[in-house]
Amino acid sequence: CPKIYAMFREACDILDVHEPDLFLVSSPYVNAFTFGAERPFIAIHSALVDLLTEEELMGVLGHELGHVKCGHVLYRSIAVLLYELAKTMGLARIASAGVAVALYDWFRKAEMSADRAELLVTQDVNVCLHVHMKLSAGSKCIYDQIDPKEFLKQADSYEELDYSTLNKVFKLLNELWLTHPVPVYRAKEIKLWSESKQYKEILAGRYPTEEPGLGLRPCPHCGSKISPSFFFCPDCGKNSRV
Repeated sequence: CPKIYAMFREACDILDVHEPDLFLVSSPYVNAFTFGAERPFIAIHSALVDLLTEEELMGVLGHELGHVKCGHVLYRSIAVLLYELAKTMGLARIASAGVAVALYDWFRKAEMSADRAELLVTQDVNVCLHVHMKLSAGSKCIYDQIDPKEFLKQADSYEELDYSTLNKVFKLLNELWLTHPVPVYRAKEIKLWSESKQYKEILAGRYPTEEPGLGLRPCPHCGSKISPSFFFCPDCGKNSRV
């Protein structure tokens, strides 16, 4: 699809990401994902394309590219491999469970980082909020009945559970094995970040750049400028020391 590919290339340019492969998958499930350690690729489901506007789809592409930019795909693969290795080596169940809890916590935080990449691509927090609202509703039929302000209020109610010890425990247990934070919480966090000084500085062009004078070196595989301390390239995921 030329239109989606053009949006994808624009998102890559905004985030300065080496362009990974993009696939459109025929599926009734609303989803998008990034996979592949050495050569990351992004897949978006046809149901997602049907549900979102072009601006919202652009945001989702930015979100997935954020995973590539941050190196989440590679590190997630390594983390899962180490966890499976720990179980295979017969480590105590409670120890491996502790590793799993930390792993899922990292998954959720990685999603929050990717949400920021989504906002940097769309540069419109309302578009990001609408994405989370649509993914929560799951249906075009009821989407127009959702009030963004009321949606964000749910995040406040969710955080108020922390005021009660018992409710906080239930909240923790509910989140323990989630790979993604609850949608209302993600919506509130991206709204807060859109109002932050850090976000405004980035939009104004005041942020660290990857210049040769900073001691960066090209990745031998994709040519991206990376820190000399990196063992793996955040863009292509390959061993940069080869």
